[in-house]
Amino acid sequence: AVDSIVDIVGACLMVELLNVDRVWVGPLPLGYGTVRCEHGVLPVPAPATLELLKNHPVVHVEEPFELVTPTAAAILTTLHQQVPEGSLWKIVQKPSCGFGNLKLYTRPDMLRATLFETVDSKSEQIEECLLLECNLDDMNPELIGALCQKLLASGALDVFTSAVQMKKQRPGVLLSVLCHYSEREKLLDTIFQESTTFGVREHSVRRTILSRYTIEVSTPYGNVRVKVGKWKNKEITFSPEYEDCASLAKKHNVSLKEVYTSVLQNLKLQST
Repeated sequence: AVDSIVDIVGACLMVELLNVDRVWVGPLPLGYGTVRCEHGVLPVPAPATLELLKNHPVVHVEEPFELVTPTAAAILTTLHQQVPEGSLWKIVQKPSCGFGNLKLYTRPDMLRATLFETVDSKSEQIEECLLLECNLDDMNPELIGALCQKLLASGALDVFTSAVQMKKQRPGVLLSVLCHYSEREKLLDTIFQESTTFGVREHSVRRTILSRYTIEVSTPYGNVRVKVGKWKNKEITFSPEYEDCASLAKKHNVSLKEVYTSVLQNLKLQST
């Protein structure tokens, strides 16, 4: 139909004129009842709408109206992109609202679109993470070490322990596991199966990480990979890969410190 073509072309033109990099669409509201169209009376949501909304989050609302048409479903699900981790924090640039003529019972007949500017991933990245914690005072230290290794292998971003004083003045260990929300279940399984704890505390945390990339530096002992960290578009951190340095130190029978020093010296020469 002509109106569908106009809607589709208009939406694509808007994305182009606004120079939009990504389109994120939240859960779409679905009403109930029936709707009359060229094909007769159809249930709400229409069959075509449900087919187009496969794998997209929806929410059912108490409104006896068609709130999402097949054309709208086609536009929104086609333009929508998965939200990348670390891009959840955004700055509002231009909010906008459009209103219709329906008199809904529980909400205004309104469509809202907002233009955001995301955090510049070239200089920094902000991530929403989960911190899992538990206290251990009756566990073999060797088993704690094995647990930490298994948690890292299972997808944890960081695992560390801290000395704590627990009930009855017993010395214990605080186990802390930083992870993405997507790894929560797997890491909880590992903690409960591999430790003696009866419970795990969960905290939502935010971390800011440097943009990073890897370069290769030539030294008299061989090539070493170096991780470079950037903050506000400036290179501020240089970290030689331990495994590379350790391998070269063993091969040439020199100290690990000597290889590290050589890497940083040659890195400075290569950058000038």
